[in-house]
Amino acid sequence: MKVVVDEDTSKQLETFWQLENLGIEPANDCLNCNDNKILQEFEESIQFRDNRYVVKLPWKDNLKESLDNNFKIAYERFSKLCYKFQNDHSLYNQYKDVVDSYIEQNIVERVPNSNVEDCAEFCLPHRAVIRHDKVSSKLRIVFDASSHKSGKFSFNDSLHIGPNLYPDLFKLLLSFRKHPIAFTADIKQAFLNVELDESDKNVTKFFWTDNPECFTESIEVLRFNRVLFRINSSPFLLSATIKHHLKKYVSLYPQTHELLNNFVFVDNILGGHNSIIAAYPTSVECIHIFNEASMPLHKWATNSAELNGLWGKNGFPIDTSPNSIGQKRMNCKVLGISWDTDRDVFYFDVENLLCFISKGINTKRFLLQVAGRIFDPLGFITPYIIRLKILIQNV
Repeated sequence: MKVVVDEDTSKQLETFWQLENLGIEPANDCLNCNDNKILQEFEESIQFRDNRYVVKLPWKDNLKESLDNNFKIAYERFSKLCYKFQNDHSLYNQYKDVVDSYIEQNIVERVPNSNVEDCAEFCLPHRAVIRHDKVSSKLRIVFDASSHKSGKFSFNDSLHIGPNLYPDLFKLLLSFRKHPIAFTADIKQAFLNVELDESDKNVTKFFWTDNPECFTESIEVLRFNRVLFRINSSPFLLSATIKHHLKKYVSLYPQTHELLNNFVFVDNILGGHNSIIAAYPTSVECIHIFNEASMPLHKWATNSAELNGLWGKNGFPIDTSPNSIGQKRMNCKVLGISWDTDRDVFYFDVENLLCFISKGINTKRFLLQVAGRIFDPLGFITPYIIRLKILIQNV
């Protein structure tokens, strides 16, 4: 008998059930002693070199040294991936484009003089996730930091998650709609803009090849130079780095500092003003602040045609996501919710969900997968979601 846990579905489903408590359960804004210790160690170790922040991973006591070598697991999974590449050249070419881009940007590097079989540190298995709803970068490489030998700690097990420094999602979305002029932007490759300390790079190794047809002869070892997405501590490291950086601008840009200190959620920046005269300078200051940390902002979007025009004239990287319900300006996502900037309304684009449902089978597991794909933090479609929950309970 074999038990298989679909971690992605499990996490999606957990979020689905937790969302109904947003705005009801009180947010835990107080840091405990362990959180304060982690934050203090972060502040003491963070460095700023060559216009980029360098951070250390928040290891649990003595677990870095005892992190087990999972060479066999990583190698077997990479072998299976290479067999997929052999049968799907398009997948390999997309995958290779991402890896080559990482190497070119110094996000990852080849480990010099590395003998694959002597790779004693932890190795990260990886796989492709295809997002057909994305205009660009449809393929994302996902690194599995939860991989481990039986009875051993994984990479994620060995790290502190760190304190939650993000604002309450429910309050954030409500505050975003207070002003007549609203705008959003994303930090481009947010996690990958933060440098990893040299002492932590060797636990981020992974296998790669430029020749999947003969991968046993051409396999090489790469490692990350930056904080990678999908490790437990990544959200904390990004948020703590941003808040550390913002302290430099308390006096220089007091209003923009206050906005960013309260309206940044992971890599999403939300803002609003009562006039264009106030909104445009704020957006300029945001770009300056994040450029100083080598964190470029892109995908700017607003409900104001006038502000959008100013951005266009001044070279702002404006969001160009296709709008599936309109033909004028573009739509965007605000913390996972679709926002029609023309009509200035939130809406639910169910095209991808319906496509997923049409390919499924009528099982309880499939219903749980459907539920995990529904994100409604403000409860707009609660009457429909309740029917789905009742159906799940009755199956």
